[in-house]
Amino acid sequence: MLRAKERPRNVRLYASDRRIEIWAVLIMEEQTTLNKLAEMFSVSKNTILADMDFLTMIHEIDVTTGRNGGYRLIISDRKNLSFLYAKHVRLLLRLADGLSEVEHQMIREVIDVLMNYRKP
Repeated sequence: MLRAKERPRNVRLYASDRRIEIWAVLIMEEQTTLNKLAEMFSVSKNTILADMDFLTMIHEIDVTTGRNGGYRLIISDRKNLSFLYAKHVRLLLRLADGLSEVEHQMIREVIDVLMNYRKP
């Protein structure tokens, strides 16, 4: 994932791109927190809450409150979760930056399909 330090400060992700990257974080890490995600993407906690509300509607994500709380995927086998690794998502998003809005949307749709594909 592109950490806040790696992403230029003036570059903001589209909400859909950020949600794809959050999904990739959840795939790669066993658990993460609201504060970590807000810092990672240089956005407010309210923005992350909205992103997580959206993601929990389409993915099985466990939300735990309290001191040791956070977000984690409800999945038994992370290796079969996705064909894309975070580095692939970053590359596709960087390549999409120079494209038209329509082409950029198509790249986001391809990423979404590949991120949600389940191996038989």
